[in-house]
Amino acid sequence: MSILKKKVEVIMLPTPQKTRIQKFGASLRDNKNPLLPHVKEVLGYYQELYFVDDFPIKSRDWFIMNGCILRQCKSTNNEPFTIPTIIDTIEGIHHVSVCKKVISTTDKSLKIEKCSGFIGKEYYLPQPSDSFIDSYIKAFNEGNPIKYVMVDYEYSCGCQGRVHDGCEYEEAKLKTDKSNTITITRCKENYSAEEVNKILDSFAERFVANTDTAYKKKDIFDWKIQNL
Repeated sequence: MSILKKKVEVIMLPTPQKTRIQKFGASLRDNKNPLLPHVKEVLGYYQELYFVDDFPIKSRDWFIMNGCILRQCKSTNNEPFTIPTIIDTIEGIHHVSVCKKVISTTDKSLKIEKCSGFIGKEYYLPQPSDSFIDSYIKAFNEGNPIKYVMVDYEYSCGCQGRVHDGCEYEEAKLKTDKSNTITITRCKENYSAEEVNKILDSFAERFVANTDTAYKKKDIFDWKIQNL
């Protein structure tokens, strides 16, 4: 089992349901406090957060199109959807530029049904922590909205306990705790030479562990000598 961080996008969308995040013009307010009685409730006032990734979209997965349209894929099989297939499943949509899978959200209405034999059970999507919502509201109000974060994934494969590039049995699973909360860290813009060195070492161990790709290790070593 290997823990890797992956960059995902954070999208905020309006909802008619009462939520913790409230939007007043260009500012956000935390709904942990009572709603002011004179504030009118309108569509677009309440907001939900959606974390989206570029993983294949399969049956029953939720996804967001063009950063603003939330839909769920429904099919009789579990094969990954292509963009034309997704277009065909949505009435009135004829052109799509981007479709991204929702991996986590504050939206409690989103559920995924998983079947075991003939028995189906609905599960809530993983959620961000309360502390992240605090940070998101604070950053938004400071004019620096959080658009991307790093999320922890667990990678594993069936090849003698190792994880390596190109394994057909490799699986990526979103890491969650007992409360179904994901692990989030902020994206860094700048890295020290020591941090880059560690990232490259991790990459070499993760992707080029095979003897038949050992030459790639030398390429990485040479790059480090020349640039760090």
